[in-house]
Amino acid sequence: LQSFHFVEHAVQVVQFYLLDRPGVASQGLISALNVEWVHFSWNWIVWVVLLVLWFRGLRNIPMTLLLAWTTLHSLEHTYMMIRYLQVATELRELGQPAFQVSQTLPGILGRNGFLALSSWCGRIPGLTTAPRVLVHFWWNFGEVALLFLAAWQGAPKLLNVCKSFGLGVRSE
Repeated sequence: LQSFHFVEHAVQVVQFYLLDRPGVASQGLISALNVEWVHFSWNWIVWVVLLVLWFRGLRNIPMTLLLAWTTLHSLEHTYMMIRYLQVATELRELGQPAFQVSQTLPGILGRNGFLALSSWCGRIPGLTTAPRVLVHFWWNFGEVALLFLAAWQGAPKLLNVCKSFGLGVRSE
């Protein structure tokens, strides 16, 4: 499922760079839904699943890095959700639709993000200059890469975890 989610971000990059759509129109495959809510919910669900797997014994270096990476990614989406709710409330008070700001507000990283606007951070290529669509492509690329490494390295433990949930493979 996370790989499919990564494909969604790859589609957003294609829409943004190749089709020359603005960020608000580069919503990937699930464009009919509110992108902020979808990504906020999805990232915290992934985090919970990874935490369960980690506590169930899938502990290796890539899994620990994946858990840390996913925590930071989820915190980025939490920041964006808070900003989105603030701006959406202000727009509704003005009688304007709020849905259109979904996918437009910067996060902690990237162009016009929290770090870019902080006087103590300065300009760091990519971290403070990249558009939102690219920042989240790389967040998800990192998650998928670490996920595959963690699963590959922990395959025997992963199979045991699956069996503990009743998802074991029968050998007949």
